[in-house]
Amino acid sequence: MRIYNLLAIDDEDYAVRLINRYCRYREDIRCHGASTSSEALEWAKSNYFDIALIDYKMPGINGVELGQKLKKIHPGSFFIIVTAYGGLEKAVEAMRAGMFDFLTKPLELGEFELSMERAIKSIEINNQNKQLKEFLLESTGKGKLIGASAQIEAIKEKVQKIARYDAPVLITGETGVGKEVVARMIHACSGLNNSRFVAVNCSAFSESLLESELFGHEKGSFTGADNQRIGRLEMAGDGIILLDELCDISPSTQIKLLRVLQEKEFERVGGNKTIKLKARILSATNKDIQEEIASGRFRGDLYYRLNTIHLHIPPLRERKEDIRECIDHFLRKFSLIYSKEGLKLTKEAIDSMLAHPWPGNVRQLQNSVELLVIESADKIIDVKHLPDDLFTSSPVERSQVNDRTLVNDNNKNRKIPELLSEMERKSIADSLEENRWNKSKAAMDLGLTLAQLIYRMKKYDIK
Repeated sequence: MRIYNLLAIDDEDYAVRLINRYCRYREDIRCHGASTSSEALEWAKSNYFDIALIDYKMPGINGVELGQKLKKIHPGSFFIIVTAYGGLEKAVEAMRAGMFDFLTKPLELGEFELSMERAIKSIEINNQNKQLKEFLLESTGKGKLIGASAQIEAIKEKVQKIARYDAPVLITGETGVGKEVVARMIHACSGLNNSRFVAVNCSAFSESLLESELFGHEKGSFTGADNQRIGRLEMAGDGIILLDELCDISPSTQIKLLRVLQEKEFERVGGNKTIKLKARILSATNKDIQEEIASGRFRGDLYYRLNTIHLHIPPLRERKEDIRECIDHFLRKFSLIYSKEGLKLTKEAIDSMLAHPWPGNVRQLQNSVELLVIESADKIIDVKHLPDDLFTSSPVERSQVNDRTLVNDNNKNRKIPELLSEMERKSIADSLEENRWNKSKAAMDLGLTLAQLIYRMKKYDIK
């Protein structure tokens, strides 16, 4: 349980005693009292407080002025001003000075408690935002590609070596492996991290729109071009531009892009002013680019220009040791985002996720963990909470179901999914009986992983 430190400042001793008495009934609040401004300032120099409750009418300086001095010592603290001489003017003065709340004497317990709860809630939100900011900064920092497998470590090492060289890089790998993450790592390690990183999804535009997106256009160069537009190549300045989904670029645009790489210059659509290319070009694709070249869909000469340095990111199923680290990373990330700290996965749930092939790679795993966090009703996430698509194998194949089993007098009014579930349950129960309830042997006989068997045992309440 978090303990919140309250600094109560009032020159009337009974008022401080009253606040102290209230705090005794609260296990989460510890109170320190001060009767003068100098005493409060001296104490604050060597002690931290979360909330300060300050009487407006203090000897020497008023409560708002004292709050401002204390705020310089502890800028993250919250300040509540209390006065027997209430009025809109004083309340406005307090709010403009950055005070959190304004209460009038005599203090009403309900009003005071409400103000304290609001301050505590604000502290919690600030702390969560701070943690999330630190987490996101750490996640996007140099070399932050999730995983510690030999393949990922080799990629991290290569990024460090190539980042500062102004040479094109081609990044390949299946959808969802983290190609843009690697591109951003190169940007972060390049020494150009104060300049722009511009990403273009080449599959999101038609041929004409992609040319306008990349090179820009002049006013009146085509129907709808009402204004001059700067393209992404120019917008990137001396930073980095990522051409994602590279193989979806049309043949005519490929020719223009080849000239940009050869000459280091280009013109806007409809323009004749030559613009120097300053940005470094990175590209990425999830397709087999050699196959694309062989079929004539992608130019070989453009490939050789873009492939000066090649980075390939293997799919998650080929580096299963990275799955656990990805799970932990995303669980922490989304717990912070959705304010659900303390979530834990059971061993069975983790085993099930480790056994899954993750065809959508890290992106699919990230989406699955986010869903688990959103839907979590308590602190423990078990196998039964996992998305259904993680359990695709079944001991009863639909194609092998005997027609006579489904179509008889007892079953003719029942739905096929219900019958399949019944057969699956019976198949599991029979296998467990045959293997004397040895789950590992039963799972092997059924063609399941141990985690998948445990999931189905819970689903069908097999004990």
